[in-house]
Amino acid sequence: MVYGSNSLEERKELWDGLLRLGATITTPWCICGDFKSPLSSEDRTGGNPVGDAETRDFQNVVNTLVLVDMKATGRILTWTSGHVWSKIDRALCNAEWVAQYGAITAQFQENHFSDHSPIHIDISRASNLNRKPFRFLNILAEEEQFLHIVEYTWQQQVQGTAMYRLWCKLNYCKEPLKKLKTGRLGSIDGRIEEFREKLETIQTHITTSPTPELMAQEKIAMGEFTKWMNIQEKVLRQKSEAHWIKEGDGNNMYFFNCMKDRASSNSISLLKDST
Repeated sequence: MVYGSNSLEERKELWDGLLRLGATITTPWCICGDFKSPLSSEDRTGGNPVGDAETRDFQNVVNTLVLVDMKATGRILTWTSGHVWSKIDRALCNAEWVAQYGAITAQFQENHFSDHSPIHIDISRASNLNRKPFRFLNILAEEEQFLHIVEYTWQQQVQGTAMYRLWCKLNYCKEPLKKLKTGRLGSIDGRIEEFREKLETIQTHITTSPTPELMAQEKIAMGEFTKWMNIQEKVLRQKSEAHWIKEGDGNNMYFFNCMKDRASSNSISLLKDST
């Protein structure tokens, strides 16, 4: 929980403290409260425009610690003096938080008689996610069984309109493709770890006693390890929808964080009637 000083100079102690603390944290981390500082020029309406001196230190903390705003609902400008409205109350989190608790939403509630909007974070939402629908992975199309599954299901006789027949046949494909996905791609991380350990063991033996047989085993293990790393990257790339980065650059962690952030944004935590 943060409560910043009204003084620009005194807030430097807050920024320095957050930088020191953040450098030691490798677990999910959420920082929320009254920072007394805007983060961008869009964080104030009325009064003097936001100056660079007001945001520079705060932006440095956010950029250095790789923090992002938690997904939020409710009021955007969280503080008012009656003629000036600003966003100085925030809920920030690191990449580890997004990866593990991406479905959690910070609700900025009505301020009523206060000059600040209360922040309500309901952590129970993290355990109430709906069952995820089947998502087709493009990598399945590279499997030998894929065309056989599609060909077989497409031969099923269905009565009705053209659109209804198409919907039924696509639906018929879902279960066998689920099984193919689970059987072939359900343990990508496990396969990568398996061949990583196998490769390390072989290379250790080669260091002490190199033989043609071990070198042949190393080549096979290296091929399998590379194959599953490429599969993982393609899967995460599709889920993250970060298509502007080319495959083969080893961006698996970046894709994973994009995927989690996208999953967080896609979840609906609140529906509000306009009346």
